[in-house]
Amino acid sequence: MAPDSDYEYQIPFGSLPLLFDTTLDSIPSTIPYLQVSQSSIKDWQAKLPLAHAGRLNIGIACSGNINFDIKRGNTRPISLALLQEAFPNDNLFLIQKDLRENDLETLSNHPAIHYLGDYLNNFEDTAAVVENMDLIISIDTSLAHLAGTLGKQVFILLPWASDWRWFLDREDSPWYPSAKLYRQKSFGDWPTVLVQLKKDVAALIKS
Repeated sequence: MAPDSDYEYQIPFGSLPLLFDTTLDSIPSTIPYLQVSQSSIKDWQAKLPLAHAGRLNIGIACSGNINFDIKRGNTRPISLALLQEAFPNDNLFLIQKDLRENDLETLSNHPAIHYLGDYLNNFEDTAAVVENMDLIISIDTSLAHLAGTLGKQVFILLPWASDWRWFLDREDSPWYPSAKLYRQKSFGDWPTVLVQLKKDVAALIKS
């Protein structure tokens, strides 16, 4: 990169917390970080087949970018079938673009799952959808981070060896106070994660 006289220093974005002496206790976490226009929220409210009276509207993401996951051993995704089996009576909205073959098959066998990927043009659309949900359940992908920045209650499903940003042995996130983390106890062990997840979602319905 050619020198530029408009600045004297440069620093990687991820190194700024060190420069600012940021600690876990001083991480800015007043949510929401982002806000969505009320008109967008209402527009999507009219479009979505939202459920009421004892059923939760749950936005889910079970996988992210397919090529990204393949390069990293496919440890991040969870089968859409597992989520459908865990929450058969809730109103599920699949909020992601890419779909794996086994998830496409699950969608074809369970038309009650609302796939929104073809209708989302940008993150403003996605954020407006999130605001219309009662809960977000997502793997470690953009949907989880977006929900966290909006202050939406989000349950984040983490693989056994998760990204460093989630730290170790924590169920909370210092960046996203509205998030709860669910970690695999061993490699590939999503069923154990879903046991606790189902209990927590059932508690939300009762409340």
